[in-house]
Amino acid sequence: MEEKSSGKKKKTRMSNPPAEASVPAAAVTSHLTDDIIIEILSLLPAKSVHRFKCVSPSWRDLIADPAHRKKLPHTLVGFFYNTYSRVDPRSHRFHFANVSVGATPSVDPSLPFLTHDKYLYVAQLDTCNGLLLCVGSIAPSSSFLAPEYVVESHYIVCNPATERWVHLPPLPEVSPGAVFARLAFDPAVSSHFHVLQFDETEQEESTVGVTICSSQTGAWKHIKSRFVEKTRLCSGVTSVFFHGMLHLLGWLHPLKTAVDVVLVPVDMEGRVRNTIPVPSGWYVASDFLYVCFASLLPTPFRPARFSHELLLMVSLWLSHTDAYDPVDPLGNITINWDFTSMDTTQYTVMVSIHNYQLYRHIERPGWRLGWAWSGHEIIWDVRGAETTELGNCSGVHFDPGHPPHCCEKRPVVVDLPPGAPYDRQVRNCCRGGVLSSLTQNNSTATAAFQMSVGNFEREGGNPDGHPVKPTNFSLGVPGYTCSNATQVPATRSKVDERRHVQVLLTWQIICSYSQFRDGPSPSCCVSLSSFYNSTIVGCPQCSCGCPRSPSAPQCFRQDHLTLILHDGEQSKLQALPDADGNPPTPVIRCTEHMCPIRVHWHVKQNYREYWRVKASITNYDVVSNYSDWNLVVRHPNLGNITQLFSFNYQPLIQYDAINDTAMFWGIVNYNAMLLRDGNVQTEMILKKDPSDFTFSGGWAFPRRVYFNGHQCAMPSPDQYPSLPNAAPDVRVSALQRWLITASCLLLLSMFHHVM
Repeated sequence: MEEKSSGKKKKTRMSNPPAEASVPAAAVTSHLTDDIIIEILSLLPAKSVHRFKCVSPSWRDLIADPAHRKKLPHTLVGFFYNTYSRVDPRSHRFHFANVSVGATPSVDPSLPFLTHDKYLYVAQLDTCNGLLLCVGSIAPSSSFLAPEYVVESHYIVCNPATERWVHLPPLPEVSPGAVFARLAFDPAVSSHFHVLQFDETEQEESTVGVTICSSQTGAWKHIKSRFVEKTRLCSGVTSVFFHGMLHLLGWLHPLKTAVDVVLVPVDMEGRVRNTIPVPSGWYVASDFLYVCFASLLPTPFRPARFSHELLLMVSLWLSHTDAYDPVDPLGNITINWDFTSMDTTQYTVMVSIHNYQLYRHIERPGWRLGWAWSGHEIIWDVRGAETTELGNCSGVHFDPGHPPHCCEKRPVVVDLPPGAPYDRQVRNCCRGGVLSSLTQNNSTATAAFQMSVGNFEREGGNPDGHPVKPTNFSLGVPGYTCSNATQVPATRSKVDERRHVQVLLTWQIICSYSQFRDGPSPSCCVSLSSFYNSTIVGCPQCSCGCPRSPSAPQCFRQDHLTLILHDGEQSKLQALPDADGNPPTPVIRCTEHMCPIRVHWHVKQNYREYWRVKASITNYDVVSNYSDWNLVVRHPNLGNITQLFSFNYQPLIQYDAINDTAMFWGIVNYNAMLLRDGNVQTEMILKKDPSDFTFSGGWAFPRRVYFNGHQCAMPSPDQYPSLPNAAPDVRVSALQRWLITASCLLLLSMFHHVM
């Protein structure tokens, strides 16, 4: 027993290393220099490096040292986006929004690591899981570009975080027509990517083939269309790569109804096994904006392929009400600063404001353009507008009789009213800040003023450099946000048939609208009724706020001629402008919906080949009028309007044979102004389309309604007026009448026998 016990102890001692062989980890790392430790850590994933901050205070300080930040792996989170002008496509600009947590280096959206001396222009086409697909137009060897010279283009795939890129081989010849390319890459499955170029011909008007390049083979392969149905892909919508399939939006050709719009999954061999119908019409899919947030990790790069550790991808769908408008996807307000003259002390700039929105306009009190100067600039003179404040000009030296116009650090410029003195006017000025929409009146959709600025600074302190750009631009209209100023190609204007003139320099600012920023609740609502149902479906309760709630406007109760305030107190009705001359605060009639505008859609009559609708717009605001109002309605039958009364009408957007959006507005000097506590109305006759017309399921009612650019609250579809239930057949056959008569005679005879 003792021998066994001693044997066990000996075996146990043999299984442990000798005490003198055990070396503490701290003793080992103490012999390593900081450079060696950083070199080792640079080979690890970013997540592991962050964990090693907990090893010791010295390691924490070593990893957090800014001098080592570029060597260590880091996580970069953000997304690419672009801005462009409806009028000048040359002003297409690319941007990168960095949303990383902590101090991480950003990405230059101009991609300076590409050989720009080789390319005339590099455009970004697509992004997938952090890789970026670009097309580069190769510059000719000579500085002279012959008219018959065709610029050659090549695809480029790059990783913006590692600044590594691959130049794809030239494309094989394809059929002439429209082409567009998409990128497919999933680092969780493979380190290789695919670029797919889809080909369409003008004759077929559908996808006839796909040319695919794999980073594994490094060659292009053209494949004829393997689609199960004749399909035309939508090149303007982002694709999604998921489970080895590239999903694109398209429509069956020829397109007849909205249900022909489908989701097309394409594999990496160009095959489409089936198409997926898009529910509730194609426009549902276009109401979302696809944004990619990529987490890019710098790792060793191989020219033939990308490492699977490059990135992490998160997909996000945003509702169109936040930033994207499916009714007017390209709509914006563009502000141009055109420099007409410049010397060492002063420059003159013509500022023009262009409303490129199809149906949104700027009402009174109008735009109030503001910005922040980068230095101590002084506005010496303004024509066509004026600043709201003079500011402190005590330290400014000026000639007697010629004082500066504004010395504010953040000036705010407003338009002059109509009837301003002629010597203070410029072209397209003096409308009180009102801008029409492009559809209603494109001649009054532009405003302008001229400004002379002195005491400005130049970029980089270079005496020949451009002036330093202002920042923090604002339009002064709720719902609009503006970008920073960017330099674009100088504006050219036509003098006569043979001559053009060009300004010295042009800056451009883009302002976009978001209803979410405009207000937390709608400002209009929709009610419905029909001839086949006595029920009137009113606006949803509390559509624009509940009575006496902080979000609701002041409420006017007509029977008592008093205002019902938020706290329940009452006061006299007063409709007076404020100290700045702005319109009075909205005061509406007390209703369950508390909206200043109600749109009522009434299906009035049914004919053999036509049907009739009456639309009414009621202004519940008792102190304010709506000038140059407009109404936008989405309905699948609006392309068949045969006759319209009392309103102007124009289709807003059309996609091939589909026209489901119409814009209505008043007639000048008749009903162009919607008076306070008043209404305007119209009737329209529409031709029935036998393929889809029906009164069932609420088809006759609009899908969406916008008033003055604001989306109105709609009733729930289950509340729409429904068709009456089918009545039972009350007709009686001859046999039934004979049986009833016989039964009655039998009962009478029995009754007589009993008596």
